[in-house]
Amino acid sequence: MKIPVKETIISGDWLQCSTNTCDGEFCFRLRPTSFEKAVISDILPWGDDKCFKINLNDGDLWILKVQVINLNKAPFDPSHILDRVVLLDQDDFLFNPRQDRNLIENSNFAELMGLIRFIGQSTTPRLSPKVKSLGALAFDLPDDEHAEYYISLTEGSIKAV
Repeated sequence: MKIPVKETIISGDWLQCSTNTCDGEFCFRLRPTSFEKAVISDILPWGDDKCFKINLNDGDLWILKVQVINLNKAPFDPSHILDRVVLLDQDDFLFNPRQDRNLIENSNFAELMGLIRFIGQSTTPRLSPKVKSLGALAFDLPDDEHAEYYISLTEGSIKAV
């Protein structure tokens, strides 16, 4: 199933998600709060040489900010969000979140946007049960002003609640 991003942001609906991972079944709620094209000048001026290793030529960089609530009884690895949540366009082309370590780990932009929350580093806290976690996913998307995007999972179920 796929859920329209813009409509979900406007309605404020939560999405009920369930997927199997190497850590077992992961049940969580996800609510997209914004979906905006990144302004490249916001990424590069930090003065950090590592930022210049970021490849920004693979399309337009879009940031999907989300809230996530772990519905499991124990803490869960946040990287499963990055590994499972995807976007589809109106033609069912699939877009995975960007996992560029130079963008996510080495830029103040990534920290400011919340991209670090779901990377799953040893320093990133696990998702506590029932606690709302704020973060974001980055996507390289085509330059298409008429595209409509939908949230889905690589495997498992997703539905609006």
